[in-house]
Amino acid sequence: MRRSAAPPAPPRLLDDPDTELERLVPARDATPEELVVDTTFDEAVDAAFTALPLRDQQVVRLVHVDGLSYAEAAQVLDVPKGTVMSRLHRARKRIRNQLLAAGVESERGGA
Repeated sequence: MRRSAAPPAPPRLLDDPDTELERLVPARDATPEELVVDTTFDEAVDAAFTALPLRDQQVVRLVHVDGLSYAEAAQVLDVPKGTVMSRLHRARKRIRNQLLAAGVESERGGA
């Protein structure tokens, strides 16, 4: 017997929209302008990406920038899908380690 899905939440028509916006503001006390102008994280990611071997840069670009699937990236690079997956895993790990070494945290709360 299948369980029925939970009923949808009722609309929150009486909520104050200003209060809703407050939850989107990062915990740190930065102005919106400071958040836009602060490029520390982007620069650290760019440096970590640039430090990758070319073959790892290619797979990161194809999957994360161009939005290709693993299979599509494998076809473009003329390698097996598993090779794309392992290169991507290795590249992500290198980027993560470099960001940690640089003391930079991502917006998700960790590098």
